[in-house]
Amino acid sequence: MPTVTLRPIANDTPIELLPEPSTVVNWDCVDEEPPNDSTDYVYLPGEVEPVEGRDVYDLPDSGIPSGSTINSVTVVTRARKTIAAVAADVQPLLKILGTIYYGISSPLTTTWTTFSQTWTTSPATGSPWTLEEINTLKAGVRLAVDEEPCVAEFTYLRIDVDYTPPPPAVVLRPIRKMDLGPHPRSRFLFTPTMILKGVGAPLPLWDEWDCLWVAVL
Repeated sequence: MPTVTLRPIANDTPIELLPEPSTVVNWDCVDEEPPNDSTDYVYLPGEVEPVEGRDVYDLPDSGIPSGSTINSVTVVTRARKTIAAVAADVQPLLKILGTIYYGISSPLTTTWTTFSQTWTTSPATGSPWTLEEINTLKAGVRLAVDEEPCVAEFTYLRIDVDYTPPPPAVVLRPIRKMDLGPHPRSRFLFTPTMILKGVGAPLPLWDEWDCLWVAVL
């Protein structure tokens, strides 16, 4: 089935993580393909007590044709932590029509690691995704760190939408041309009106059934 890939194009709300470099806006730190890891990213520094923070990003219109069936939405993230002995995790999130829904939380290691989660139905309704939900979708992450001086770093976000296009429209075209000649009294064409048995010469295509043609005057 076709897949549309969506990447961040702007900050949404909330924006709680810090960008690195500080001169780059958050969404622009996580939109590169392929991921550039430590070149730019957003991060959450640990504190004395466990802390968490979220970023939500705007996405472009999907361009999926009207009438399509949305099969799944997959959020792909990439993150790490800076200290092995301190717990930290990453959690994907979706913002659907203004409400945030969280995915599965995954523990981080000190190596950049890619995570993904797939939703086959909308977490907002438990029903199949609608095209309106896809075209207004926002996405992001929640980072959590147990204590300082550990830092959780996030460098990549991608959303893959798998869909089935609508069936092609049925177009009816003529398969036989029959020229009955002009009507002697007008320029009107002849139009078939019904099929009868035992009238006129048989047509092989219809076996014993024949056509009765009536002039429209």
